[in-house]
Amino acid sequence: MIDIQNPDVCLIYNESGRLFQPFGFWKRPYICKSIRKVLEVVVHKKELKDILKLCREQNPKAQQMLYDRYAPRILSICRQYFRDMHTAENLMVASILKVFRHLESYRDDCSFEAWIHRITVHQCIDHIRQTQRNKLDFPGEPIADSIAADGISDFETMDSLQSMIDRLPESCRVVFILFVIDGYKHHEIAEMLGISEGTSKSQLAYARKLLQSMVKQEKLLSV
Repeated sequence: MIDIQNPDVCLIYNESGRLFQPFGFWKRPYICKSIRKVLEVVVHKKELKDILKLCREQNPKAQQMLYDRYAPRILSICRQYFRDMHTAENLMVASILKVFRHLESYRDDCSFEAWIHRITVHQCIDHIRQTQRNKLDFPGEPIADSIAADGISDFETMDSLQSMIDRLPESCRVVFILFVIDGYKHHEIAEMLGISEGTSKSQLAYARKLLQSMVKQEKLLSV
């Protein structure tokens, strides 16, 4: 049993409730820090498990706690895909509602954060395909991928990266976000967007080429 009431003190007890102090190791700050990190993960998982159980029982307070904890993260994902904040906020709400509706299907074999991330991305892509199909112009001819794979390494901040991503044409912008930021493979992107793997690769190369041009332009202006 572990006492976590005071985060600055590491107290470990044995099963009989007596204080266990082997070789004075509790006095070592680096060990206490490591134990606290483990405890934080354990407490987070236990707390999340309790919240999810109550949410499945339609408990309003638990639902509010879940919303407060994950709404900012979900909004940041939606903002990557949509320039308009109002649209991003609407997709955030839609994603959270979908999370609540499908809580029964969530299993512990993957992290809850990864699960809601996947739901949010698919919600965004579905919205794009339904409302912006006319803006998704995927050329059939492949573009040579001559841009380095670490295409975002030249950006000083995520804000500057997001600003440049917002200026990309819709088609290559979506592919770039899916591949570089959210980590999807080309065959997954192709299936999600209804395109070929070759088209996904060419659009990624096109996006990188445009972003690299924007970076050079920014550097010239800053001189």
